[in-house]
Amino acid sequence: IKIFVLIFSQGLNALISFMFLPYLSRALSKVEYGTYGQVLLVINLLTVALACGLGKVIYIYFAEEKVNPSNVFKSNLSLALGLGSIGIFIVLLFSRYFGVFLNNEAIVPLLRVYTFVLPFLVGYFTLNATLIYFDKVKVAAQISVFTNILKVVLLLISIQVYHSLEGVFYALLFVGIVQFTAAFIMIRRSLNLGKGLFSKSLALEQLWVGLPLGLTAILGVIYKSTDSFMISNMLSVNDYAIYRNGAFDIPFISTIYGSIGAIVLPDIAKLWNLKKYVEIMKLKRTVISNTFILICPIFISILFFHNEIIIKYLSEKYTHSGIIFLVFSFGLLIRINNYQDIFIVAKRNGFILKVYLFSFFMNLGLNYFLILSFGRVGAAISTVASLLFIAFILLFESARIIKHSAFDYFDFGLLFKTLLIAIAFILPPWLLQIYSSVDISILICFHYLASYFILLRFGFFDKKILRSLANKFPFGKKYVILIFKLN
Repeated sequence: IKIFVLIFSQGLNALISFMFLPYLSRALSKVEYGTYGQVLLVINLLTVALACGLGKVIYIYFAEEKVNPSNVFKSNLSLALGLGSIGIFIVLLFSRYFGVFLNNEAIVPLLRVYTFVLPFLVGYFTLNATLIYFDKVKVAAQISVFTNILKVVLLLISIQVYHSLEGVFYALLFVGIVQFTAAFIMIRRSLNLGKGLFSKSLALEQLWVGLPLGLTAILGVIYKSTDSFMISNMLSVNDYAIYRNGAFDIPFISTIYGSIGAIVLPDIAKLWNLKKYVEIMKLKRTVISNTFILICPIFISILFFHNEIIIKYLSEKYTHSGIIFLVFSFGLLIRINNYQDIFIVAKRNGFILKVYLFSFFMNLGLNYFLILSFGRVGAAISTVASLLFIAFILLFESARIIKHSAFDYFDFGLLFKTLLIAIAFILPPWLLQIYSSVDISILICFHYLASYFILLRFGFFDKKILRSLANKFPFGKKYVILIFKLN
């Protein structure tokens, strides 16, 4: 039930954000939209950096019977609020430097407004983790969804009624405070953790234990944000706005990746302990094939209609985001495998960290040279190339660990047939340019339905994995049973 509630709330929030993005893109100019994105970029980076893994390490201390949970909570939360307050002074002191680095002085006053949200954002990691640990997942989900809806409403008022970008950040600040306050009140009422004592030694101990997790999280955020920071620094706010609207994740795709990984990892762990390496390879091969089957029609539709999709979704203002969207979509094909699972069960996490560190510096260098050569498209190429590097190294090394060839992971015949089916249903309307007279949404929906029907009808999918995946989505099991009956 907890997994269902979390997935449902995360999916709903993702859907709300996905549906709201076209409004922002149309209502704000490119400069305003780019400025909005840059402010969020800076504050999000500082939020993760200042959190120092406290929202994760608190689970460890709650689980220790010898430590009073109230003391753990108060020490952790006080430290989080203190670190967030330090973030305010950092932004107030260095806001002009952020403006200079990002080539946009307009972010300076907006940063000075929105920076006051930092203690509440950092503290919310602690509050959310506490709610989840003590089985208040439904409450955490309700707060998350409610504040996301509140954010949309207030942003609409700020833009539509007051036409104020500054008002947008006052609204976001208010939402951050409301989110923190609602979670804190619910914890006080239902868990009675507010009467604990602050312990300096306990707070510092949690900080020390959480620091490695925090550094890993910072590295992850910086890695994902490298292209955005470098485009802002080397090009213009307009270029950043165009790039930001092309470099987005398709909703629920990451949920599919994560869910399939969660389904398979326990089985891989069991097989590893039994030293059944051949079975591990067969399982991985099945998972990669099924993930590719799910992703392939989506990728093919983007390959043929990336410009039309962007224009339909974000308006003609962002036509140039289409090529960015296309380049980023090649990452869908790279992410058909969980590249870390074998390293996790083999307890070789250190190798993963080394690969990611090298890839980070590689991405930094590639971004610089490719942006100079190809502009904003170069940043997208750099990101995908870095992902490909990580996938290549981890794929070959993981295959070596289980004493196989990396090519054994792939059923090339099945993958090729899937590709042909996906192309077969989109090539005729593309060649005949039917999309000029038929709404692109209808055309793509037909492509998905036709492709998946054939793939299901002729047994391309593994039914066990499909059922397991469906169980992680609302009403998914009922749909899969119906599909199996039809086929």
